[in-house]
Amino acid sequence: MKRALFFILALCLCLTLLGGCAPQEEERLPEENPGGTPEQVTPEVLQDQEEAPAPYFDPREEAVRRYALIFGDRLSFAEGETVAFADVFPYFTYAGVYRPDQAYLYSLPELTACRDSKEWVYTIPAETAADLMAREILTEEDFPEDMREGDVYRIPVSFFTVRRELYPYFDQETCTLSNVPAQLVDGFLTETFPTTVDHTGLSAYDPATDTYSFEAFTGESYYDITIGSASGTSDGLWTFAAAAVLDREIQPEAVTGCSYTFSIQLKENGDCRFLSVEAAPLNPWDVYQPSEDLGALAELLEGRTGTAAADEALILAMYDYQRQTARRSYEWSLLPAFSEDCPPDWVELVLYVYMMCEDTGENAEGYPTMTDEAFAATVERYLPGISYTPDDSPYFAYADGVHTSRGWGDVSGELLLPVSLTCHGDGTYTMALNGYRFYEMEDLNDEASLSPLMKAILALRDGQVPVSRLGALLGLYVDEGTRDSLPVSSQVTITFRLTGDEAHPFQYLSCERPALPPQA
Repeated sequence: MKRALFFILALCLCLTLLGGCAPQEEERLPEENPGGTPEQVTPEVLQDQEEAPAPYFDPREEAVRRYALIFGDRLSFAEGETVAFADVFPYFTYAGVYRPDQAYLYSLPELTACRDSKEWVYTIPAETAADLMAREILTEEDFPEDMREGDVYRIPVSFFTVRRELYPYFDQETCTLSNVPAQLVDGFLTETFPTTVDHTGLSAYDPATDTYSFEAFTGESYYDITIGSASGTSDGLWTFAAAAVLDREIQPEAVTGCSYTFSIQLKENGDCRFLSVEAAPLNPWDVYQPSEDLGALAELLEGRTGTAAADEALILAMYDYQRQTARRSYEWSLLPAFSEDCPPDWVELVLYVYMMCEDTGENAEGYPTMTDEAFAATVERYLPGISYTPDDSPYFAYADGVHTSRGWGDVSGELLLPVSLTCHGDGTYTMALNGYRFYEMEDLNDEASLSPLMKAILALRDGQVPVSRLGALLGLYVDEGTRDSLPVSSQVTITFRLTGDEAHPFQYLSCERPALPPQA
């Protein structure tokens, strides 16, 4: 499976940076820099930063991406251990051929504006080139005089992606390199890995000329990279945990990923030397993807009797339900407390109804609105039979049959997972759930930014990097031995019945929300 995945990436996902390879349909530009100037992140800059580097060019992230692309979880070695030359040679066909900052340059707005994707050439005004050199984003080496035509440079796209010393041997049309001096290849590999030169079994090597000829690996990585706990020194030595998860669009049926512990030495140009690498497949919960088919939800519930603790099937079904849409993510987390004899608090009710309403509008000033009719239809859909009296609230002003937002932000960052289910035998059910709350902005390198939940997750995972907060939580929650270790933000007990409508399968008959002490 791993070998098949490697070739799928190699053959199907052509790198858009090179002429002769299939272009992407969309160009992805970097996020805007508040300072207005994209900056490369050098080891010295990384050392001075307490938080994650800017998104333009983090050499640690690029090292993880390239390692994941070539090796996956197949190559681990301890510090001081020697690895076979033939095992690490494939790394050169991608990481050794292309500049470490190639993706950064390809997305650089100044170059993007000058790129002709049909001819695979940049037409760069001389003043733009001068500005890029003055800001030390590019150097004079990147603007050869023999590529200047009057006031512009006409530079092949590949010139900014292939290493300068290899460009004379590179064929842009076929993405191959021919007659590359062995010292260039061997030197790169021995400087990158603890290995010694051994040409045995390498078909790309020609002993008669002491050169290499091979096709450059042109697969794109399509990995989401997470950098976890890290420590670094002023001389570029870094030890850090990381994870790489393959985009679901590439592997829709089985998202795969790897976890790593790297000890590397970063170089000023963005390359690195791997001192040790511990690689392993990610826990499957880390890359768990919610099912899009909830048709079996009724069958799952109707087949149960009495009261029982939530099993994995029920936990996954309810987890999936909340992850399907933004509206469903609020359906339980904002459900107000109420019963047959006690109507819900108005402030909580109007907020819940608005978040669940499918027929909202806005006024002339752009504030969201909801009519009495839309309000009543939503109540009937989810909370039939409750009594209420429309009024003002901190969230909405009420006048002339219209609820108008006063302006407020997102109010929920909580996931609820079932603890037990009671089947009453009359088509109604009572489900007890625990709520788990996250902070909106959490940085794994900044302990002060972490929620109590994330701190508990990291402690239980013994430093392994969680790729998805909710995935990490789910993986721990389904493990009965760790459930009690997670801080619970709320306890909710809801009684409901099934409607038979897949779009709106639940109607709620009561909701209990006992007060809990605040999280530490």
